Amino acid sequence: MTGPGTRERGAPLATYRLQLSAAFTLVDARRIVPYLELLGISHVYASPLLAARSGSSHGYDVVDHGVIDRALGTEEDLVALGRALAERGMGLIVDIVPNHMCIADVANGRWRDVLENGQGSVWTEFFDIEWGPPKPALAGKVLLPILGDQFGRELESGALSVDFVDGVFRLRRGGDALPLAPPSWRLLLEPLWRRVSARAGGESDAAVELESILRALAHWPIERAQARARRHEREAVARRLAQLVASDAAVASDLAEVVRGINGVPGTPRSFDALETLVEAQPYRLAHWRVAAHEINYRRFFDINDLAAIRVEREDVFRAVHELPARWTERGLVSGFRVDHVDGLLEPALYLSRLRALAERGAAGPPTLLVEKILADDEQLPDDWPVDGTTGYEHIAAVSGVLVDADAAARVRGVWRALTGETQAWADVAYESRRLILETALAAELNVLARRLDALSDQHRYTRDFTFASLHEALREVLSCFPVYRTYVTREAAEVAPRDREVIMRAVRTAARRNALVNHSLFQFIEDLLLLRDPVGLQPEQRESRRDFVLRVQQLTGPVAAKGIEDTGFYRYFPLPSLAEVGGDPDRLGLSVAEFHRLMQRRAREWPRALSTMATHDTKRGADTRARLHVLSEIPEEWRDAVLSWRSQNEALRPDPSCPDPLTEVFIYGALVGGWPAGGPAADRDFGARLEAFVAKGISEAKQQTSWINPDVGYEDAVAAFTRALVDERRSERFLASVAAFVSRIEMAGVLNSLAQVLLAVATPGVPDVYWGGELWDLSFADPDNRRPVDFARRAATLAEVRRGAEVDARATAAELLAKPASGAIKTFVVHRALAARAANREAFEGPRYVPCAARGRLHGHVVAFARGEPGRRVVAVTGRLFARLAEGGRAPVGATWRETSIVLPPPVPPARYREALTGRSLVPTAREGAWELSLAEVFETLPVALVVEETP
Repeated sequence: MTGPGTRERGAPLATYRLQLSAAFTLVDARRIVPYLELLGISHVYASPLLAARSGSSHGYDVVDHGVIDRALGTEEDLVALGRALAERGMGLIVDIVPNHMCIADVANGRWRDVLENGQGSVWTEFFDIEWGPPKPALAGKVLLPILGDQFGRELESGALSVDFVDGVFRLRRGGDALPLAPPSWRLLLEPLWRRVSARAGGESDAAVELESILRALAHWPIERAQARARRHEREAVARRLAQLVASDAAVASDLAEVVRGINGVPGTPRSFDALETLVEAQPYRLAHWRVAAHEINYRRFFDINDLAAIRVEREDVFRAVHELPARWTERGLVSGFRVDHVDGLLEPALYLSRLRALAERGAAGPPTLLVEKILADDEQLPDDWPVDGTTGYEHIAAVSGVLVDADAAARVRGVWRALTGETQAWADVAYESRRLILETALAAELNVLARRLDALSDQHRYTRDFTFASLHEALREVLSCFPVYRTYVTREAAEVAPRDREVIMRAVRTAARRNALVNHSLFQFIEDLLLLRDPVGLQPEQRESRRDFVLRVQQLTGPVAAKGIEDTGFYRYFPLPSLAEVGGDPDRLGLSVAEFHRLMQRRAREWPRALSTMATHDTKRGADTRARLHVLSEIPEEWRDAVLSWRSQNEALRPDPSCPDPLTEVFIYGALVGGWPAGGPAADRDFGARLEAFVAKGISEAKQQTSWINPDVGYEDAVAAFTRALVDERRSERFLASVAAFVSRIEMAGVLNSLAQVLLAVATPGVPDVYWGGELWDLSFADPDNRRPVDFARRAATLAEVRRGAEVDARATAAELLAKPASGAIKTFVVHRALAARAANREAFEGPRYVPCAARGRLHGHVVAFARGEPGRRVVAVTGRLFARLAEGGRAPVGATWRETSIVLPPPVPPARYREALTGRSLVPTAREGAWELSLAEVFETLPVALVVEETP
């Protein structure tokens, strides 16, 4: 491996994802840089650094783009981290969030300004707000769905109140404070002026001052162009009011009475009339949180009310959002970016071009640009994007596929149907899940688009008779049938690219088939719009409105897919739980080795610098949880028998006969087996709570018995009680013993799947990425479980042990660690040794050559092998697969297990010497039937994963 400080900064060799928070800061990150270097990492890959919502554990709820989050550290801390990395030839890739901001924190000054000044705010165009909805009460207002009850009930309960701080009036609700538009202060200051005038006379200094302030408020500058004058005027008025109240105790007393009076008296409804008038005078409209789904008029990040979309397609917004990252690149502190939720951008290609230009101003060499992008089956990243690739979900899907027994797909589906009673095809589940999201969580966004579509229909005599209701229905159906997250038609496009045309036509025609009673000319109208087929005679502004509609549709299909598929469908349909994963297809139960090779060859040609990850902060299960559950594809009948037995054993634990339902119960057992810790639940005091939280998330995401929007508290409590009882040794001793026995049956196969994942992440085309502590076992569930604190001291000690052992005898160390896998040290061994081999043979791994190697013999179907690099300097990666039958009795299948099985080395005639890089052993190929082979009994003598390096004599 390259020594400290000798690596050239450039393309990443390997990345390590850090989840920064108040519990793990920039200072902490700097402290572990030496450890990461020894592990084999070239680039730290950090979660967002910008100021986020108070208490944020992830950083995606940005409130200020101009500063580093104080909980993470300071600019000086970032400089120190950058220096520590640069001294070792390492780099820093930073996650950036260009789609949205958190609006639920007072630190977001831009949003506060919008709430205070409405359409006159300088930040009005910063956020994506629909200011002119048809509902009169919302015209010119922003809907704020923050109330826990109906507005009238909240108002009359005293939950809303006015306070006065430092010369400024605010509207309080609990711990939150909303701004009050200064012109509306007159509703408080006029009663105050009357009280002061009646008490001290209209000519008193206090009355005259209040009258002057009232005149200023009556002529308040409300236009956007008057923003600077308005800011100075507001500061002056606040200062004058603060001075008046501070200097005159009688005025302070009068003001307190006015405020007390407007705040009303619970139990006396009419006492709140004045407060209602004040609230209604604001540029925002308070509403129950449930109203958001149908009436919210600002675009959100998915369906999260607290995250408002920003219009980063505007150059001024782009500059504001990227001012600080631009400075980091110019100073050489950052060598690349990861773009969060690229599909949420109006025109991703345009945005990425701007970001590329910004990043290339840096002093740290060619920048790395990665995008968070979910690719559907066989979908390709647009080749005109100036990026290095994605963050690797498609790689997870490919590796998962080849480690699953595709030949057992029919048996796995049969077991699923038998255990759950579910008979729907995945295509129908996906369609219904998308449609449900459009009818509930994203109904407001659909309504906005349907209104635009209705207006477009009036542009031509062929479509003018379509009704809003019929257009709304047809649009909902088309969006429910989209086979990918989105298309990428641009505003300036003269025609739609073939890849996008195929997607659009497929969606429209699938929608038409599913809705035989809907007028098909509606679907044709939508297809024509999305495919840019304009009728003759349109005016330029009409054509522009049609293009804007297309772009807006594209921004919505991504959230529909994410919420419908990832956050609904995957919790309803999971014949093999490990494949219900972001970027995957839960109905594609496995890949052949040949299919895997084709995917990797294409990756080598097209995106050789994309990340090859094993887990992210968004995956549904940790890398090793998923690897263990892959084994179920090999033993579906054993899984069925185990679940049926457990169902019978746990009958007495049910709160009632129907709870949990069969689908939920299978989900619980899958989570229990997948996340089962070494030593069982008793060895992990947090396991029960973590399992319960994951199950609660699962049933809410499924949206069948309960949901986040409409919770059935009784059902949720009953499922929680059942889940707790399952891991209670006093109540479930026999059951837990049975689960332990089942896990023991599949544990070694799961361990070997995990090692195979590591080897494939390192050796296949792409940049290997290690997620947050994943160099040891990662048996986590979905977020926030996968963002738990990481014990780096333990990991550093494990790495030190591994390095010492490997220096003495790598083969013996590997054998010893594999025999006792519970500690996870065997995974650290493979991560470290594989990354060292990659560093020593970097040219081979980063080159375009990927040559599949055939397997021969008795266990040929249990092997994946391929060569990287040019002849004479090649590295051959080999891993076993489908280990359940091979690891009977919990023993690792090594050595003689693989007798009569070999891999064929690609021509030309190989060098005389070969070395297995993980264990350091020499290997000698043999000639047979006109080809050179390596015996897998020798290659896999110690581990069933290997990196075989050609060594020129």
